[in-house]
Amino acid sequence: MRAISGAATTPAALGGIAALAFVVNLVELGCTLGLPAIYTRILKLRGLAVAPRLAYIALYNVAYVVPLLIVVAVFIGLKRRIVMTAGVARALKGVSGLLLAAFGLLFVLAPELMAAR
Repeated sequence: MRAISGAATTPAALGGIAALAFVVNLVELGCTLGLPAIYTRILKLRGLAVAPRLAYIALYNVAYVVPLLIVVAVFIGLKRRIVMTAGVARALKGVSGLLLAAFGLLFVLAPELMAAR
């Protein structure tokens, strides 16, 4: 990241950013591919017609993608106001870890809450 941000030319910085984005997306693909695949498979197994299935996929996008867009927009808006110190980074990791643990417990202890009604 330091090498990319300190690149001498704009094309070098853009190339570094593109390479970094590619690697990050490869890592994220393994983490985020499962949920949409399972979601769409469940919709298909329920025997829904095409229109309701597309409506559920649109709902999924609203519930999953739109909050990500909001997070990115907030980050872009605040990036110059908040300094990422080691303490702030630890706090963010702690919060994300707690959220992951909570979802994991929910899936193990109360999977019926995840069932479609």
